[in-house]
Amino acid sequence: MQAFAKAHPNIALIKYWGKRDTAKNLPAVDSLSLTLGDLWTNMNVHFSSSYSRDRLEINNIVGLVDLFPTICDILKINQINSQQDGISLVELMEGKNIEERAIYSETSLKLKNKNEGGYGVRTSKYKYFKSSSNNQKNIHLYDLEKDPFEEVNIAEYNKKIVEKMENILTNLMSSETNDNEKDFIRKQIEKKRKKLLDN
Repeated sequence: MQAFAKAHPNIALIKYWGKRDTAKNLPAVDSLSLTLGDLWTNMNVHFSSSYSRDRLEINNIVGLVDLFPTICDILKINQINSQQDGISLVELMEGKNIEERAIYSETSLKLKNKNEGGYGVRTSKYKYFKSSSNNQKNIHLYDLEKDPFEEVNIAEYNKKIVEKMENILTNLMSSETNDNEKDFIRKQIEKKRKKLLDN
């Protein structure tokens, strides 16, 4: 047995906050959003008693940073900044293959009853991240093919893979901003995250 779903991204331009009537599920204020018909995600789910375990397979990794270049490409808008993050996904939408690349990500780590920010990188095979406040501790590495639900941290036993992922992360970050900017941005993010978590 299998099921198929296709989802289009929906971007909230004006987002409602709260509800004026929870029983009727009415928003406090109106919202305005834009659904992108030319972008989508396909999901196939297969069910069988012959499967020994759950498995998650990702065909292409794309990031939110790919949205702007893709919209510009669709609208035939020349992009002024050649040092932009992200790539146009038009070729992928046309069924062509695109070169896999690593995606930078930020996450929240639950440590000893408190949340702490983390950052890292993801490929189709591995997810790697570490603590924002002390990048030598709380290092996580997951094999997404063998452990798609990220239950077993394999960092301690796979130092070479950790080193490889750290190099990918370093290259991604150094191509985007200089060290002073990165430190400033990371500190600002951590301040805002801490403020949100404390409230």
